[in-house]
Amino acid sequence: MDKEFEWTEFYPEFANAIRPYAKDRTTLIEHLKRCYERINATFPKMDYDWKVRDIDPFTVFGLFNKGISNDNRIKLIKAIKEEFGIKAKAPELFNGIPVLNNMMACFFAYSNDSRLGKNDINNLWNIFELAQKIADGNKELRKDFIDCWTKVIKQYGVRWNLTMGLYWIRPKFFVNLDSVNREYIRRNGKLVEWFNVVAPHVLTGKMPSGEEYIAICETMSKAIDAKLIGGTNSLPEFSYNAWKESQEDAEILVSAKGNRRVWLCAPGHSGCAWSECKEGGYICIGWDDIGDLSKFPDRNAMHERLAQAGYGDSSNPTNASLACWQFVHEIAPNDIVVAKAGLHKILGIGIVKGAYSRAEGREAYKNIRYCKWVVCDEKTYSDQLPMKTLTDISRYPELLHNIFTSYGFNPDTMECTAKGAEGSGGVDEAGEEYSKQDFLSKAFMSAEEYERIRRILFAKKNIILEGAPGVGKTFIAKRLAASIVGFKDSSHVKLVQFHQNYSYEDFIGGFKPSSEGFEYRSGVFYDFCQLAKSDAPRPYFFIIDEINRGNLSKIFGELLMLIEADKRNDDVQLAYTGQSFFVPENVYIIGMMNTADRSLAMIDYALRRRFAFISMRPKFNDEKFITLIEASHDPKIKSLVDCVLKLNDAIREDSGLGEGFEIGHSYFCDCNLSAADIVEFELKPMLKEYWYDDPDKLNEWCKNLDNAVK
Repeated sequence: MDKEFEWTEFYPEFANAIRPYAKDRTTLIEHLKRCYERINATFPKMDYDWKVRDIDPFTVFGLFNKGISNDNRIKLIKAIKEEFGIKAKAPELFNGIPVLNNMMACFFAYSNDSRLGKNDINNLWNIFELAQKIADGNKELRKDFIDCWTKVIKQYGVRWNLTMGLYWIRPKFFVNLDSVNREYIRRNGKLVEWFNVVAPHVLTGKMPSGEEYIAICETMSKAIDAKLIGGTNSLPEFSYNAWKESQEDAEILVSAKGNRRVWLCAPGHSGCAWSECKEGGYICIGWDDIGDLSKFPDRNAMHERLAQAGYGDSSNPTNASLACWQFVHEIAPNDIVVAKAGLHKILGIGIVKGAYSRAEGREAYKNIRYCKWVVCDEKTYSDQLPMKTLTDISRYPELLHNIFTSYGFNPDTMECTAKGAEGSGGVDEAGEEYSKQDFLSKAFMSAEEYERIRRILFAKKNIILEGAPGVGKTFIAKRLAASIVGFKDSSHVKLVQFHQNYSYEDFIGGFKPSSEGFEYRSGVFYDFCQLAKSDAPRPYFFIIDEINRGNLSKIFGELLMLIEADKRNDDVQLAYTGQSFFVPENVYIIGMMNTADRSLAMIDYALRRRFAFISMRPKFNDEKFITLIEASHDPKIKSLVDCVLKLNDAIREDSGLGEGFEIGHSYFCDCNLSAADIVEFELKPMLKEYWYDDPDKLNEWCKNLDNAVK
């Protein structure tokens, strides 16, 4: 056994050793705790209160297959060897082993989380046992495995990490399909052909069915046995090669100087094919109808064919022939490509990973080069970019400096100077940590109310917080999401505001004016869903302020059906592009609606039945609010609060208003405003809207407010 992969003996034996504990997990947990005691370490958090109530076999493996130091990993594995009597040598090298994100190292939800199903952990043990038996030769259990797979991948905490777990326990049979390996597969032409036969959607980020996954494993094993994948003699070696290449990617981007060239390329007219390129891992150009670009013997022949096809000004396609020739013959593997749209937008930065290829299955832009997209964040470029479809910008140091600096790379060394500049969809560029306790310490809400809203949100996936002005809807929405994600200012939370002119094109995508005419631009919700798809085990929150101010049916369009909880991951064709699209399960929508906005029609019934509506009321009687007011030591503030309480009584009793028009508590939470400022600039304008047709009542309450702050 090659020392590099001696772990492939230890891991399966450990899997065999823990299988008998499927019905006695309490004893298994005690064994695991003793392993940590042997190395004087604290057992990891497995539940909200640090108690270990239950555990599944893949989370057991995740204990030593996550982001811990190599020394601690070796110590823990040696302790496991002693505790469980493993005969195989404890490995010290871990080549080809995928590891979990520390924040998502469990394959199940906490016990106080409504997303934890009654049989979730049992299902994981079942597929664990079935997988071992199938890998060991029992093909009769294949259907049972497929049925169990169907259940398990719907569970919270389970996505691509299931393929990692299966690979850990039987690395010579099961294929790891984490993001690194999927990217590696996309750059291997032969593997792409095989995947397009057995499970074509896998390479665009959609989970395979159980039957497709078994077919993938069998296909890969046959290919490796037949020596059809260069430099690969086993699945662990395949996974290790994928990891090594991913590490080289980072080094390549760091060393952009020297002989490596940097190309600026438009993926389709005004970048219209960017979404496909980003998902598929390639860059593309057009001129499809002249055929396979690699068949032309020289640039002159290519030039003549383009002229015959009518390309170029006055039948002189100089720029077109140069772009086509360079795309095939001058762009080299490991060159850097910068994708652009129009004259002022950078779409992303990638590394060329393959030779020219003709993708006949595509409807347009069939000429492609496979790429590893390292950065996928769009940036506006203030100066004008070159107009040509393809430009070698290696000779333009100022342009290179401006582009790479905008993404946080040192233009001299190309070293990353900005957090998260790698652009990995699964990397959370998060701020400070934020928990449920942090939320409850600031929000005027009880723990029971918090759990109720959280439970409804995860069950329905879409909620609307409705209430009067100043009840803290925006604060609650943002901080609720942050408390679940675990961080403030996280890339997992996006806030937008609807208005009367907000459109489908803004939300999903459409054609927008540009300096070159019109260009297709993806919308904010589309982009957010693409980000969430790349990080499926973790929740993403899309927050919509003033949701009832937009034409909701028009804005959501064909996505109206897809946001339903039981329709997530169902596909639909987008109106503009015809591309297949789905809203992933880990996207949660929180809308906010002002019940006092009488200028708006009632919310569309089609949206109403897809959202759970949660009413929010003023919290003047909350202990935290009372403490806040007392801490101000301002008698005018206290007097104004008393006045507003009486004002709310009058508003509730008014037949034209009601409790949906009450004054909220948040007007008193701004320490920068005096009591008089609150009256003059916040409350009086609102009352003028409420009682515009009743001047006597308006004057009465404006006078009452003024008296309260004298």
